[in-house]
Amino acid sequence: MSNQLRIEILRLITKQSGKLIIVFLLDGKRMELENLEFEKRFGNFEDYQRENKGVEYVEQKQSKPN
Repeated sequence: MSNQLRIEILRLITKQSGKLIIVFLLDGKRMELENLEFEKRFGNFEDYQRENKGVEYVEQKQSKPN
């Protein structure tokens, strides 16, 4: 058995606050982490992006109260 984790980047989301959220699959389980937390655990997301050229950039807008 291998101790390697399989990571597949699904989407990058930029929040209005400027934080980058990475949505990814970790051994088939969907997860979300802020960029800094992702890099602490798994390294630079661009390393995974090169392998999976289909990364989609999505901006998520937060609704403002009326």
